[in-house]
Amino acid sequence: MASSSANQGEGGPQIFMDIRIGDRKVGRMVFELYASVVPRTSENFRALCTGERGVSKKTNQRLHFKDSIFHRIIPGFMAQGGDFTRGDGTGGESIYGDKFADENFVRSHEGRGLLSMANAGPHTNGSQFFITFGTAPHLDGRHTVFGKIVEGMEVLDIMEKVSTGGNDRPRLAVTIDDCGQVGEVVEDDEQAGGVSGQVGQAGAAGGEADARRSTEEDESVAQKEEEEEEEEEEVLEEPDEATLGKMSSVEQRLFKIRLKMNKGRRANKKAVKDEYNRLSDPGYAAKMRTKEKEEAKKRWEAEMKERGLSKDEAFMMETAQSADITAQQNNKKEKHKAAFGWNVFNQDALFKGYKKRLDKLPKAKAGSESARMEDTAEYGTRDDADSKGMQRVVDELVEKGKRKEAFSRRRSEHSATDIDYINDRNKHFNKKIKRAYDKYTVEIRQNLERGTAL
Repeated sequence: MASSSANQGEGGPQIFMDIRIGDRKVGRMVFELYASVVPRTSENFRALCTGERGVSKKTNQRLHFKDSIFHRIIPGFMAQGGDFTRGDGTGGESIYGDKFADENFVRSHEGRGLLSMANAGPHTNGSQFFITFGTAPHLDGRHTVFGKIVEGMEVLDIMEKVSTGGNDRPRLAVTIDDCGQVGEVVEDDEQAGGVSGQVGQAGAAGGEADARRSTEEDESVAQKEEEEEEEEEEVLEEPDEATLGKMSSVEQRLFKIRLKMNKGRRANKKAVKDEYNRLSDPGYAAKMRTKEKEEAKKRWEAEMKERGLSKDEAFMMETAQSADITAQQNNKKEKHKAAFGWNVFNQDALFKGYKKRLDKLPKAKAGSESARMEDTAEYGTRDDADSKGMQRVVDELVEKGKRKEAFSRRRSEHSATDIDYINDRNKHFNKKIKRAYDKYTVEIRQNLERGTAL
């Protein structure tokens, strides 16, 4: 069974994941793996994050979590992902083959932000994993805990708040935008330090600005900030095959690292700007939601046009699940829709009330002994009456009487209206007189009220 001790870190390898929700990047989570406790499980997760194992021989897909999604999020419980083959919880593959066995259950699901393997039973571990939102002791002894979050807990908080639909699937795609090993970036920088001069010669590839930055690291803080600001404005583009062919493998890795660094600086600058707009403009969130809706509508219209469909044929793009949800919502609205005016007493309203009364009748179970023995054509042969049934009839009649007393088609009264009547009957006839003669007598009546009549 799982140990009840706290899940303390042991200085294992650290893995990062950059999370994107919809079109927005929300931040980075850094995990520390329990490599000394569960080495095979930790190595499987680490290699799938770095993508160093290449392509699967079985599925011909890359063994990498990048661009995969968290297909299941249950607030208060966990967020599940790692299915990079199908994205629905039915796929995935480990670096050891299709599945691999459980190592041990030393670590417990005690706390928030723990990494654990998702499986379909004993010894069925693949690539799918989940991150806990809280303590889950019922998972101990069934799922292998192999790591925990050490940075970016606020990103996990945002993921937990994502709205979900059927099968706990997020309505906005929660995507692993990028992932890898934290230590590899440091090693690559150290290894690439010896070739920084060579990369500086590849000016066409955009490495000149970064090489120049590395020679100015010991300058004053003001100069360093100015240099970073210039680099933030610079956009390094992906080089063509000819340019990459002139670089060694180390130079190519260095250049790709610097591309990611430049991309991160631009993303950080954009995030700061968005945060400023969000805090300074009270209506910024509403504007962004409106903008997202408009963009989604444009994408939908473009897809409809591409498929050669009209707006009346939009239902052809709906899944059976979404169509069923829409139908249920429409039925719910129709069921609770109140009748208006003269529609209170028409045939549709009467039939609607009849169906409501039918819902309160007891329903016999199909195939029961009483249903088989009773003759539906016979009646009046039983003298005993069910006391519960009698009470149900009485309660229904009492409730019906209360509803009848409370029902009224009277129009609402306006407190500001002038009182020109002495009782309800007089009020009714005054309205008739006004409808017939006001267009002729309004001026005479006003003169009489003011005392200016001739």
